[in-house]
Amino acid sequence: MLFTQLLVLKKILIILFCASLFSSCDEKTKREKDKRTAQVMEKYYENQLCECLYKNGPGECLDLWKKYEKKTGNQADDLECGVEAEAPVAVESESELPIDDIFYVITDTATKTELKAKELVDELKLGGYRSDYLWIPDYNSLSGAEYFLVYIGPFYNILECAEEVEKYREIKPSSYGIGVSNNYERVEIRGVERIKRTSL
Repeated sequence: MLFTQLLVLKKILIILFCASLFSSCDEKTKREKDKRTAQVMEKYYENQLCECLYKNGPGECLDLWKKYEKKTGNQADDLECGVEAEAPVAVESESELPIDDIFYVITDTATKTELKAKELVDELKLGGYRSDYLWIPDYNSLSGAEYFLVYIGPFYNILECAEEVEKYREIKPSSYGIGVSNNYERVEIRGVERIKRTSL
């Protein structure tokens, strides 16, 4: 009888131990996902601000400057592009409306491993494309499939992305543009006149 009770107790302890292992793995995975998402979004805000500063100068980029500092907790004037431009001065007539947290990419390849994604990004860069990759489950607007998406971009203007999609589809017909955000709306771009929005 005592032996049977000890066996039952041992099984219960094993089950509890295994459950705690899975729980700690889930937490570690979540922390890693959150860290990756934060890094990608920080780079997104940095690229958005720098592109504006280079194209328009600091006076036109106040909203992006504020947004970068608010979203990342970093000082924009610490960026290389921020050092080259002096901090924009607030103008009373500036809109306080938030800028959409969305960017657009041209899909190239989806792959299971991050190492392969990095290799494919390097190949695209050697081909003269601005390229990077992201983890699909990190964004609500994407499918949720557990793949790394290798893309061309990012683009901050949907029409600019649509024009580039048309060019890239001549090389790779299966590619298309897509909006990347944490909104529950899928934006698919197959050309300037072929933009489709679907609520998720």
